[in-house]
Amino acid sequence: MPLPFLLGTLASIASIALLGGGIYILWAWTTGVLIATSWLVSGIAMLVWSAFGRQIVLAFYPRGKDEPHAERGAEIRTITGASGSTLHLEFDGPADKPVILLTHGWALDSTAWYYVRKALARDYRLVLWDLPGLGRSSQPADKQYSVERLAEDLRTVIAETGERPVTLVGHSIGGFMMLTLARKHPDLFRNKVNGMVFMDTTHTWPLKTVMAGGLLRLLRWPVIEPCCCSPSSCRR
Repeated sequence: MPLPFLLGTLASIASIALLGGGIYILWAWTTGVLIATSWLVSGIAMLVWSAFGRQIVLAFYPRGKDEPHAERGAEIRTITGASGSTLHLEFDGPADKPVILLTHGWALDSTAWYYVRKALARDYRLVLWDLPGLGRSSQPADKQYSVERLAEDLRTVIAETGERPVTLVGHSIGGFMMLTLARKHPDLFRNKVNGMVFMDTTHTWPLKTVMAGGLLRLLRWPVIEPCCCSPSSCRR
């Protein structure tokens, strides 16, 4: 998670620089600061790429017969989470089938489970939800985030699954939340949760297991922490 975030931030900065550079070059060419025709061509190319770069790249990738898209369920419920968030829940599949609760990763929402939903909705009762501040769920009332608080939100969602045992599936930070919940509420896992499935997650500090972790640990305080949290919630 930290590496994609850092790369995404750098890509965003580069995109802004590309757009600004193209605008400056065209302005400089029209005012006579830059004269060569190659500058004009470069400026136009930079603006065209800024506006249509995504479409140009996707044109080289063939589309499949069933591309994922933001599909929402018909059975929707809204509850208040432990952090004060308004949480968006969706239910799919027969009510009398085994229950699976799907928790997505950070920067995503429950529509990320498109293929999983199609594969399992016939034989399982699926419960999907949007994490606080993502998808259709609101931010916490105080806009503060932590894995512990997210774990309590997960506990609130589990309570909405009914009396049947539930299997938890967590992607990335969803796995962190499940482990934290197991540590804080072991009785819940003896009486309600009958299993956990982890997808692309870790049992320890992510910067110890992620690709380029050594570099990211060096960048933690000067770059990653300031970008990921507000001054009031960032503590060294």
